[in-house]
Amino acid sequence: MITKRIDIFTLLDVISDYFAVSKEQIIDYTRKKEIAYARHMFCYFARTKTKRSLEEIGSVISRDHSSVIHGDKKINNLLMYEDVRETVECINYLIGERVGTIEPPKRIQQNGFWYVLEEK
Repeated sequence: MITKRIDIFTLLDVISDYFAVSKEQIIDYTRKKEIAYARHMFCYFARTKTKRSLEEIGSVISRDHSSVIHGDKKINNLLMYEDVRETVECINYLIGERVGTIEPPKRIQQNGFWYVLEEK
């Protein structure tokens, strides 16, 4: 499997597209649940998919390093739930599409429904 590192700003685009929130909302200081969740997802993926330091990741979303650690831990703790794992799987697929390293998904979500894909 080919592995490529994703640019942090491309990652921000993927997260904002997936959650249907603007990049400005993710960067803003709002504490609305759905926007904070998208911001936490950004921190989780930035930690796992880039080689950026905590300070660099935080500077992208106008936060400090401890906020990045909190967001990453928050998603790691939520991975025990199926819906969070499915969200992470979908975002991983979208990241793969964006950087050209697609690993075929087991299922995809479209219009609120999950579809299991057959292996070829």
